[in-house]
Amino acid sequence: MIESYVPEGSDDVEWMLWIDAWGEALRNPKMKPISQELDAQSIAVFEKVLRAGNESGEFHCVHPRESATRISGLIDGLAVQYAAHEGVLNEKSSLG
Repeated sequence: MIESYVPEGSDDVEWMLWIDAWGEALRNPKMKPISQELDAQSIAVFEKVLRAGNESGEFHCVHPRESATRISGLIDGLAVQYAAHEGVLNEKSSLG
């Protein structure tokens, strides 16, 4: 699941647009709620996976919502570095 969220490389247009949208949300009050909703949706997907893992017994996560928020933030932060700064990180060692 995590692999589907990370950029394909420093020229990944979707991630570059997403990074630009975050910056725009800081300056544009109309973009802020859209950005927040998209982040909330991403966190909800991770939370759903963590809860399903708990229910199936595949793993145990004490705080699925909080863990989902941390996972999303970690992926976002690393993906920004990976997409925006070619050569700083590589997918195999940092994101995969």
